Amino acid sequence: MTNSNTTPKTTKAPKAVEPLMFKIEGEMQELKLNYAGIKYLNGLYEGGSFELIGKALMGDIETFPHIILAALKHTDGIYNEYDVEESLDEMIEAGELSLKDVIRISNVLVARSPFYKATVDQLMKNDPAAQASIDALMG
Repeated sequence: MTNSNTTPKTTKAPKAVEPLMFKIEGEMQELKLNYAGIKYLNGLYEGGSFELIGKALMGDIETFPHIILAALKHTDGIYNEYDVEESLDEMIEAGELSLKDVIRISNVLVARSPFYKATVDQLMKNDPAAQASIDALMG
């Protein structure tokens, strides 16, 4: 039995997140971390994940190519560090990549990825000013 006076309940669809894309060797590739990418990133620094997270939050330009390469591991490793750095150089020279972009992309791929997010949230809980600064840069 249904009541004609009730309105059907609707739920909002989750906001679709546009995938991050990166132009490399003339092709657009989606950037996303998989196990191989996470494993690669975690092996980069003596401080492991924590050092990586700090560098991602700061938009460290030396770490950025590694983050991009890690996010391309899902392509079965067809790209290398040279390919990534060549693409970054072209983008910077063409004015298509800024420090703000580096910070945003690094944070989306690392700090806000499902794998690292809980750890980042725990770290940021103790420093709301740092979180506010990052949020402002992500704008």
